[in-house]
Amino acid sequence: MPVIGGTGVFGFARGKVHLKTHSYNATTGNAIVKCDIYVFHY
Repeated sequence: MPVIGGTGVFGFARGKVHLKTHSYNATTGNAIVKCDIYVFHY
């Protein structure tokens, strides 16, 4: 997923987000998701 913009000092932030499902329980609908966020701001 892309990261475009933000607020305050991150107003011109750019970057990307990587999501990876670690585990998923179909019965309850619960999931554990790893989220890596890479952001650059100028």
